[in-house]
Amino acid sequence: MKTTIRITYLLLLACITFACGSDDETIQSDDNDQGEALEEQRATTLNILAGNDAKVWFIQSANLTNLNGSFDVSNQFNIKDDEFIFSGSITAGNLQWRPGHDINLDATSVASSAKDYYLEPQDYSFTFIEDSASQLTSIDGQFIFEVVDNETINGTITLSSRSQNEGNLTISLTPKAPENYRTPPQSGLNFTFVSSIEDETNFISETAGGMIGSYSDNSLFLVSRNDNAAQGMSEQILKYSLDTNNWTTNLYTQLQFVTKRLNIINNELVVFGGQIVSTYPLTPNGAPTSEFTHDLGLTRFGFSVQGDLGYFVGNNSETPDGAPAQIRLYNYLTNEIDNVTTLPKPRLYGGTEIVNNELFVFGGRNLFPAGTYDDLDAECFKVDLQTGNISSFNMPQLATMSYAARFENLIYVGYETRSDDDNDNEINDDDRTVHFAVYNTQNDSFTEIAHNLDDSDLYSSIHAITIFNGKLYVAYASLIGDPLEIKIFSAPL
Repeated sequence: MKTTIRITYLLLLACITFACGSDDETIQSDDNDQGEALEEQRATTLNILAGNDAKVWFIQSANLTNLNGSFDVSNQFNIKDDEFIFSGSITAGNLQWRPGHDINLDATSVASSAKDYYLEPQDYSFTFIEDSASQLTSIDGQFIFEVVDNETINGTITLSSRSQNEGNLTISLTPKAPENYRTPPQSGLNFTFVSSIEDETNFISETAGGMIGSYSDNSLFLVSRNDNAAQGMSEQILKYSLDTNNWTTNLYTQLQFVTKRLNIINNELVVFGGQIVSTYPLTPNGAPTSEFTHDLGLTRFGFSVQGDLGYFVGNNSETPDGAPAQIRLYNYLTNEIDNVTTLPKPRLYGGTEIVNNELFVFGGRNLFPAGTYDDLDAECFKVDLQTGNISSFNMPQLATMSYAARFENLIYVGYETRSDDDNDNEINDDDRTVHFAVYNTQNDSFTEIAHNLDDSDLYSSIHAITIFNGKLYVAYASLIGDPLEIKIFSAPL
């Protein structure tokens, strides 16, 4: 009897042990299956995000929410120029955000969300939210987003990292296809007259002056030196309001070299001169709000800005002729100047522009002033500001001077050529021909584009260009005349 009971007990214990073991294995098997399924789902999500290598997304719709309310900013220029590039793996995802122009977080309306402040690309990691195959986070936790399907990512970005104020940008992203990138107008540049102003000095001409447009202020600025002002040599700011169609003039007594280069940084007008940097409000009224004297003695130099850094190309007046051009940067926050790199050749009179951490220098002269065609150069340079790598390409023609303006992935270049009718290699001052070309940063193509500006007056030429509100603006003037009449033309892009 005891033996029977003992055998029965051992059989029962074995059954219980086997049953428990089977339950543990089943639970472990279920966990493994769920983990494998999650990994497979995340791999599918990553393929949607990044494709085989990297994938570019852009904002289809956007809504800004701040203390003043909620605003649909989907069609604003500083929303349409954003790009999000996803790459990497499930465990090491990478996001590069190319924000383009910043957003005004103090906006009280859709229009006031505009901000003149071109920012550099930023690199971040992204990770999946715990137990989710479609929800992710990036930008140090400030970007929470969900991959909905092959065509849609929805998310919210907390924008405190781009401003001292706070706001949320609720966005919907869609893949950026080739047709979503900017292309030049097929019919060319159709310029129409905007306005004109008489200027008692001709220092706006021959790349000495600067021009820029403000999205946030809807106005155009022309800045030059004025030697004829009653108070003596002055910095002259001519402002044209597209809201009122009126010109205003601001003069500030200042002794420095003639060349002026303009940028608007965080909605302030910054005039980088050959010796002094002056900062003004967008409604200048007398003296600048700040001045910094770098005293480098620059003339006809190239200049472009990204974030709080201005990059200038050229040498000072004491540099020996023929010396390769230096590229240096100026930090607007600290007033520090640092060396970046050196171009293979000298460069003056060449337009420059920056797109996504790449600096472009378009043609130019080897000497100041240039008197022969030997001093002109069609070679252009692309400088990677992160790696320092320099590559080159050519302009369609030899240009005596060039001007450049960025429009998302495109750079419009305006320039003039001159003839050598008697084959003496001397530059002919009274035979100017106006050209425009477009450099596409997506495929590195550089092609000339037709235009309707009348350059039959052999002394007339462009003297500055800028792009804003989807238009290319040109300052056009003849060198014959006192005072000089500056005509402003614009062409839709």
